[in-house]
Amino acid sequence: MLEILYEFRRGILFIRLEGDITKDTYIKYKSEVIYMIMDNGIRNVVINLGKVRNIDLKGINTLFYTYELLRDNRGILMLTDINSNIEERILKSHITNYIKTLDNEIDAFEKIIV
Repeated sequence: MLEILYEFRRGILFIRLEGDITKDTYIKYKSEVIYMIMDNGIRNVVINLGKVRNIDLKGINTLFYTYELLRDNRGILMLTDINSNIEERILKSHITNYIKTLDNEIDAFEKIIV
């Protein structure tokens, strides 16, 4: 199961995910998040992973697709609050070579607004 909460603040879409981002749930992410970004021309996104229990390769690829979409629109994707349940998987995937990670949403907000 995956729950997705949104907050739009000063041109930045904050997405807070809770649950699993896996082959069983990525369709929900894609149908909500990707289409919201595309339909509304959103360029800057911060994804909070603090309450994500599990992520698999499909979930990581979905995050990377989000990065590519925003990059092509000259935007930014940042991941925050990566918890210990998924930290190893995120690091092993090398997604952090492309997507900036920060400790919290406030740090991400300040980096984007500057």
